[in-house]
Formats: sequence, structure tokens, C-alpha cells
Amino acid sequence: MFKASTILIFLFCNIIAFTATAETGYISDKVYVYLHTGPGVKFRIIGSVVAGSRIEIVEKSADGKYTKIVDDKNRTGWIQSEFSSNSLSLREQFSTLSKELESVTTQQQQTYASGTEYKKDIVQLKQTITALETELATAKAAEKTALDQLIGEDQDIKIKWLLNGGMLVIFSLLFGVFLTKILSKKKPSGNWA
Repeated sequence: MFKASTILIFLFCNIIAFTATAETGYISDKVYVYLHTGPGVKFRIIGSVVAGSRIEIVEKSADGKYTKIVDDKNRTGWIQSEFSSNSLSLREQFSTLSKELESVTTQQQQTYASGTEYKKDIVQLKQTITALETELATAKAAEKTALDQLIGEDQDIKIKWLLNGGMLVIFSLLFGVFLTKILSKKKPSGNWA
């Protein structure tokens, strides 16, 4: 019983240690790697890992030549350390870049559509500006015509007042002369006393 519980505790600790120390890595893009049951080529091959596959690096051998991994099919085994890397594989980079390209293409299409809408808006605004400029020119021409007409009417009124005033002066002079002649004829000659 003691042996069974010791083994269970040992396995439990290894599982916790395994999950706590695992880091993400990748298989080199240039090779097809064999997965061995132990740290060396003398150990049995349990499968192969495709180049560029994502792996979890569990531990390295004492001499550093072999790395214990969990592959993308959830198999645990050993590979030569020179075939593992912490940097993204070309396959992962390609996948990431493809997604980014798709996103940028979508944004570009949306920007182009927005640009087309903006161009239509600009054309419409230019047409509105042209119509307003034409309306403004028409209003300015009407204002000039009305001002010229007012100036002409003002001059006509001044001339009428001048003529009316002149006629009044002449009429007043004539009336004054006429009155003085009439009144001077009626004056009796002689003394009244």
C-alpha cells in the first residue's frame, strides 16, 4: 500500500512539474524529425513530427543534445535539440501572415469603398458649390441692377425737386413783381390828412 501511494505521489508530482515547466517551441522547418522514447537515437522510435509543428518543450537532457517534447498529436517523446526552436516556424509565420494579409485586404477594401463614397460626396459638394456660386453671381447682378435703378431714380427726384424749386422761385418773383405793380397803381396821390 505504501509503495502504491508513493508511486501515485511521484506520478502526481511529475504531472504537476510537467505542466508547470512546459514551454512552447517549434520543430525546425527543414527536417522531418523522429520521436524517440528516450534521449538518444538508440531508443525506440514512436513516431515522427512534421517540420514546423508546434510542440511543448518539457525538459532537456543533461548533455543538452536531446529535448523531451509533447507534439501536436499529444505524444510525449525525445528529439534532437538542434531540431527544436523557440521561434515561430515558417508554417506558423505563414498562417499568422495569411490572417494579417486577409485583415489588411479587408481594411483596404473598406477604405477603397469609403474613398469611393467620399469621392461621390466631393463631386456632389462641388456641384452644390457651383450652384451656390451661380446663385450668388445672379444675386450680385440683381443687386447692381437695383442699385443702378435707385441711383437713377434718386437723380430723377433731385432734378424734379430742382425744377419744382426753380419754378416756385420764378413764380414767387413774378407774383412779387405783379403785386408791387398792382399795389403801386392803387395808391392815391395826395395827402390825406
